[in-house]
Amino acid sequence: MTTANWVGCPSTPEGHEAYRKGLCKKCLVKPYQAGSTMCAECWPMPTYANVDYGASTMWGDVTDEQRTKARAASNTRQTAHDLGGDNDYQIATKKAGNQGHYEFLIGALGFHNCFGGPEPDLKLRRGGTRDSGLRINQSGKTFVVIPKVNAYKGPDQRLRIPVGTESDNAIYVAARYHELRDDVELVGWEYSRDVVALNDLRMFVNKANYTVPYMLLRSMNTLGRRA
Repeated sequence: MTTANWVGCPSTPEGHEAYRKGLCKKCLVKPYQAGSTMCAECWPMPTYANVDYGASTMWGDVTDEQRTKARAASNTRQTAHDLGGDNDYQIATKKAGNQGHYEFLIGALGFHNCFGGPEPDLKLRRGGTRDSGLRINQSGKTFVVIPKVNAYKGPDQRLRIPVGTESDNAIYVAARYHELRDDVELVGWEYSRDVVALNDLRMFVNKANYTVPYMLLRSMNTLGRRA
């Protein structure tokens, strides 16, 4: 499970004494609200423009055949990283690298099962980012779809975008990986640009991430058709 480090992010006042006492990281005066690092005035949750309180989840219904393909592809990816001296997946997680790849690929396959179109390219990897090959049309524009799969099911669940990997033409889909079912639960989605605009930064194992609580994500049933 990934754990948050609340102190020392250079882009936010997490290291400030007032913030560590539970005060808003923006004004450093009022208590921050549940599910956010800011107070209700600095980030008025009830009036956040993209809230969809009717959000619902769906399961990926991943098949055994897809699991076999994903496992083989995840091992191939991790072997390539090991041979290249790449610390991929060791930066933001403590789980084995190939398991991190596997859960991501299961998320991509689960998304495909729910929204159709050609299967994702399990070997696709561009520019150091985890591009699943998924595309979707939304608001008259084609977006890259990047599943963000997390096995953490405790309090304060958040979709996270590592700083430096954000893209204006990307949609991020939050998904929970369930080990017993070996499947993913698709939770919600958001435009990358809107997550960045919130500027709610947190540190996860020394890596700054733009974050947004799961409860504020858009419903999966509001996504458009596949590209």
